[in-house]
Amino acid sequence: MRKVNAMRKIEVLLVGFGNIGRLIGKFVGEHGGVVCAIVDSDPSLWGEKAFGVTVGGDLAAALKESAPDIAVVSVGSRLLDVLTLIETCLLHGVNTITTSEEALYPYGTDPATAAALDALARANRCTLTASGFQDCFWVHSVTAFAASVSRIDRISGKLRYDIDEYGAALAADHGVGLTVAEFEERMNGPAAYSYIENSVELLAERLGWGAVSMIRRSTPYVYHEDLYSVALGETIPKGRVVGSSTVVITETACGGAIEAECVGKIYTAGDHDLCRWTLTGEPSLTFEACSPKTPEHTAAAIVNRIPQVIREKPGYVTIDKLPPAEYLTFPMFLYL
Repeated sequence: MRKVNAMRKIEVLLVGFGNIGRLIGKFVGEHGGVVCAIVDSDPSLWGEKAFGVTVGGDLAAALKESAPDIAVVSVGSRLLDVLTLIETCLLHGVNTITTSEEALYPYGTDPATAAALDALARANRCTLTASGFQDCFWVHSVTAFAASVSRIDRISGKLRYDIDEYGAALAADHGVGLTVAEFEERMNGPAAYSYIENSVELLAERLGWGAVSMIRRSTPYVYHEDLYSVALGETIPKGRVVGSSTVVITETACGGAIEAECVGKIYTAGDHDLCRWTLTGEPSLTFEACSPKTPEHTAAAIVNRIPQVIREKPGYVTIDKLPPAEYLTFPMFLYL
């Protein structure tokens, strides 16, 4: 791991240059950092110039040539989707932060991969973590408001976002384009998974409650007309799935139950992003972020975490082991 000079700009390598990657690059520059390289798997982006560099497709070469202080991996939701990319960064001794939702807290869904990544990061003296919208909106905001409640019997949350503001991988994770029968088999079958599980498990851990059991159920959204998907670049025929709602109910060892609903769909007229939580107990409390800009908040949370990741000890350090993300009033290198 290269030692960072606290009086120079932090150099960031972007892995993934979709909507989120572009926002991250913009915010890096606004907070006194510099994008030193961009890598994407889409050949149509190769050669595009942005933030003073040219988009390429060879991650190992970019890591060697640019020697970044940190890499930001903003592709894929499942840990296995980004595993090779993260391993490549860690093998080069580069601190890494990812938007992968499963990577936020993978110990209940893929503990073996998490342990292997922790060992790899330690061996190469660099740090790995994950952040994004869930960081502030699904974990730290809830625990902050919980501190004003004497007794919590149940926590209920709902998140809604527009699939078309992300990409094809996230659309596939929500069953977009499937028939209802295909959706039921894939999204509620034995191999089904929703990354909302990781956020809920982390929230239970952060509260000191501990997850004991979890029930998950996904329900498809269909539309009565053909509907174009920007994320997929194609029209979804009427009657096919255009998104889904996944509800996870978690029983805990030392506290109340946590019920969370995650809605991702192709938006139509009247739809808007949502994040709302209710703490039922004494006293009960409901708080809501009205129409949050979910992609922008995702990118900002990543960028605001960068100095913490660089400062942190080597290993796979999930955000429950880090201080709450902080607003960067000054250029990010001053926080080192």
